[in-house]
Amino acid sequence: MKYRNDLSYEFVSSILDYDPETGILIWKKDQSIADRKSTDPKNKYMRICINKKEYMSHRIAWLIYNGSWPFGDLDHINMIKTDNRIINLREADQPDNQANVGIRVDNKTGYKGVGFHKASKKYRARIVRNGKRTEIGYFLTPEEAHEAYKQAAIQLHGDYARY
Repeated sequence: MKYRNDLSYEFVSSILDYDPETGILIWKKDQSIADRKSTDPKNKYMRICINKKEYMSHRIAWLIYNGSWPFGDLDHINMIKTDNRIINLREADQPDNQANVGIRVDNKTGYKGVGFHKASKKYRARIVRNGKRTEIGYFLTPEEAHEAYKQAAIQLHGDYARY
């Protein structure tokens, strides 16, 4: 994803304050809260409009706190897209950012990365990285399959693994 990073640290920090403990951006001129919710229901990230252009609030917060734009994606560690506290933000490449997601809503086993394979009558563990799905194996219980998934997630994604 291409991110807008056409504003300088000097300019942004001259018009906005950022509270790293609350994650809130505040306009310096009138002291009003600068965040506003996106109108896109699929994208719950907070956005801010500066010079008639929309910017992701968490990226602006990172810029103000660190003095430079993030190199790529920013991951919300706790998966709450509106929580822009600095302790909840970390730089990530796209695969690691996408690894930090919860269980799919259509999952029937209750375990991330685990599904029931009807033909074998076993639980199958699978993982995805860079759009490539890898079969981990087939197991008698969903708990065994999930343990295998967790180990693969840690190997592939390290601290970004969510299981």
